[in-house]
Amino acid sequence: MTMREVSKYTRPSIVFLRESEPELTGLLGELNSTALESQPGDPSIARARARMESLGPLYRTIRERFGVEVSVEVVDSSSPLSVLLAVLRVARSHGLGWSETLRTLLRLPSSGVLLNGRIASRGEWPSPWELVVRVEELVAASGQRLLADRGRRAVAEHDSWSRGRTAPAVHG
Repeated sequence: MTMREVSKYTRPSIVFLRESEPELTGLLGELNSTALESQPGDPSIARARARMESLGPLYRTIRERFGVEVSVEVVDSSSPLSVLLAVLRVARSHGLGWSETLRTLLRLPSSGVLLNGRIASRGEWPSPWELVVRVEELVAASGQRLLADRGRRAVAEHDSWSRGRTAPAVHG
């Protein structure tokens, strides 16, 4: 199976790249809540907290609307290894070539949204409605590809059977 064929069987993927202030995160990029509480008046901390909190409604909207139909991942952009692994995993699962994957990696924003391994939003989060519309298009396209592939297999099996070849196996 080629990489392009792999994408026919993969559910749409959303990767949220979230930025965090270095002083707010620990070694692995997790949010350090003591830093948020210890410096409540710091404007950079307030901006970071507002930015992280603004992702919540967007994430919940996608999860509630699509459930397991889509793969959703939140990656801390301050962890280059996590970002690299997430992009490579999604790019491979959707059959992106090396040049397109490299182009995505070179243009990655510190915060944004990737849809099926391609940059969909840079800097600001899209509105929940805008993201839902784009993801619905991906879900519909992946469903159409899967149905078309099933239809081609069914026609091929029927043609094979109608020409006097062996009938498809029936498992019961």
